[in-house]
Amino acid sequence: MRTTGLYTSHFLAPKHGNAPDECEDALYVRPDVAVDVLVDGPIVAAVCDGASESMLAGQWANILAAAALDHASASLDFFGASDEFRDFAAEVVFEWSLWVDDYVAQRVQQGRPLKWYEEAKLPQGAFATLLVVHVASESAADDSPYVWRAAALGDSCLFHVRDDKIIATFPVQDSADFGVTPDLFGSVNRNGRLLAERSRFLEGTCEAGDHLFMMTDALAAWFLRCRDLGDVRQAIHQLRELDKGNDLQPFLDWISTLRATGDLRNDDVSLIHIDIQG
Repeated sequence: MRTTGLYTSHFLAPKHGNAPDECEDALYVRPDVAVDVLVDGPIVAAVCDGASESMLAGQWANILAAAALDHASASLDFFGASDEFRDFAAEVVFEWSLWVDDYVAQRVQQGRPLKWYEEAKLPQGAFATLLVVHVASESAADDSPYVWRAAALGDSCLFHVRDDKIIATFPVQDSADFGVTPDLFGSVNRNGRLLAERSRFLEGTCEAGDHLFMMTDALAAWFLRCRDLGDVRQAIHQLRELDKGNDLQPFLDWISTLRATGDLRNDDVSLIHIDIQG
């Protein structure tokens, strides 16, 4: 029986001035357990950042993240430009079309049909980044390493941390790259092969005491700037301090402080932390 395992936590904050239901980020973790529960099996996590310029971006981010979590949980073939990933891309676009039909019908039933400008914009689709990570041990033996596999489209990022140092960043490598328009997963793009080709895939091996952090772009840009300024040890400490309870408020207060000091731009923020225990 393994005595090692994984702890996980996740946090979500809307833009300053927005209500929680206006957040256009989406995240899912399986299994979704409290921060003090040790998981001895795989953990699968997905985070999506809806593009505010598109209509219904938050809803698309949620549909995309949930579908990616299901497919990544079902088969490791998801983590490659494979038939599995292409099937996922095609299925989630079809799922979106069904959701939109239902959304439009509900609006009519509620006596508030789409406005003319909504009718013009809806066919253009919604857009979001995608980051999915699967973490699992290679066997049931205590000394078996944990392996992470990741798939990404856009600038939501995974960071692998060991001994207070970032040893892997994926897919963005440099804080300056966040000023560039990222690739996005479009809800009306039916070309699953093209989406698979534009997505990036990577894997790595964890040691006991390692940490994996998944972040949407605003927080990821802050984290890489901390690395560039030589402050990454303090940044890692701040992230790990968030796991000391199941209360969301310390995270919201911390994000508000970073925004107030100008260290973090005002954007929706998602954070998932996977802690490898040994």
